[in-house]
Amino acid sequence: MDSYAFSYFYTLNSSEEVYFSDAFELNTPLLETSQRIESEIQKMGYDIGDYKFFYTGNGYGIVTNPIPVTPEGKRGDTAPDCNWFNFFYCSGKSYYRMYVFLVVDRLTKKDKVVTLEEIRKYYDKNINLDINWQSLDSLTSLFYGENNMFNKKYSFSVRIYDFLSEDFGNGSKVLKQLKFEPFKESGYESFKN
Repeated sequence: MDSYAFSYFYTLNSSEEVYFSDAFELNTPLLETSQRIESEIQKMGYDIGDYKFFYTGNGYGIVTNPIPVTPEGKRGDTAPDCNWFNFFYCSGKSYYRMYVFLVVDRLTKKDKVVTLEEIRKYYDKNINLDINWQSLDSLTSLFYGENNMFNKKYSFSVRIYDFLSEDFGNGSKVLKQLKFEPFKESGYESFKN
């Protein structure tokens, strides 16, 4: 089920979802849209390998690693005692952020609340996610197939997830509303709507 990753991430209770109606011109190759999204993700400070690709059944998505965010809204410290691989052992209140970029038909689904621990397990083990899109046969077929252009059936959106871990070892929850702006100190400016 190649599209299961989409179903999983799209039904998570996001803090916000933003649509960008004119981020791509019609008839732009889907591979080019993917490259542009990757470029934007890298401007935000994510290295190659800090995000993964997935197929949605009729489009594609890219999901970033959750990263620590400081109370001031800056990208947080990824020291060994507080990072993606060990986030339940940070001391005190900790915030994290994750982005899901989607080029897909708009769908309406009921959101569900999922903890950061559940997302980590899914993110690490799911075979529908890969740091290299060329490893996913479904994405290779999409990008090089006969219907490989961004057209009116597609919309581009970004789902943003802010997580809060209140205290050592007590789990995390998705915040209902955004707490942080995108990482302004990096000079990043998002797609224009």
